[in-house]
Amino acid sequence: MGSQDIMIAISELTSSNEARIIADHVINKLKTLRQYENRVKSGLFCTGQEVRFNADAGRLKSKTGIITKVNITKAVVTVDGCSWNIPFSMLEAV
Repeated sequence: MGSQDIMIAISELTSSNEARIIADHVINKLKTLRQYENRVKSGLFCTGQEVRFNADAGRLKSKTGIITKVNITKAVVTVDGCSWNIPFSMLEAV
């Protein structure tokens, strides 16, 4: 079953309870995929590595720092003596 077929089946739902059940399954699948992606990305970074991240997306200010600790979903990055907890999805190796 392709995504187009799934979209058609969802549009044909008549019960809000069925829609909630499907939404819960989709949310659980998204969480599982994010956890997998974080595990993969956590293997790409290590302590002492220089990385770059956007500190303020609205102003596009990029910061560069050193990873001081790698946690399960985030890395602690030190920039000019300040520590930041940054999700792996926001990090880029320099």
